[in-house]
Amino acid sequence: MTPFILRMIMVCVGIGLIILSFASYARRKVTEGIGLSWAAAGILIIICSTIPGLYGWSSVICSSDYIVLFVAFFMLAAVMYKLSVAVSLLTRRNQELAMQVSLLNQENERILAELKQITGKDITKI
Repeated sequence: MTPFILRMIMVCVGIGLIILSFASYARRKVTEGIGLSWAAAGILIIICSTIPGLYGWSSVICSSDYIVLFVAFFMLAAVMYKLSVAVSLLTRRNQELAMQVSLLNQENERILAELKQITGKDITKI
């Protein structure tokens, strides 16, 4: 694999990462911060692949010894992305549950106030 082909693959990976992060944010799979972090990582990959002073690493990675590390890095990045999606979904669910609990507490206070008004007794003291 030549360094030029590797750099073009890295540009495509960066563009794919940006598209994936925005699509995941649009489908509400990731939160704003995590989506922007992955988009920034995609931009960083594109910058490191296109600026001449920064892509010296591509000739080093093209040797056969580093191909396995290169593949392992992408597998690790994929696992990290899946974990960030899971964390984002759990964060959203936690926020929704907190809102539901707050609404239920408000409704409970309203019902207790109505009951106190009807009976004339403080229900919390009973």
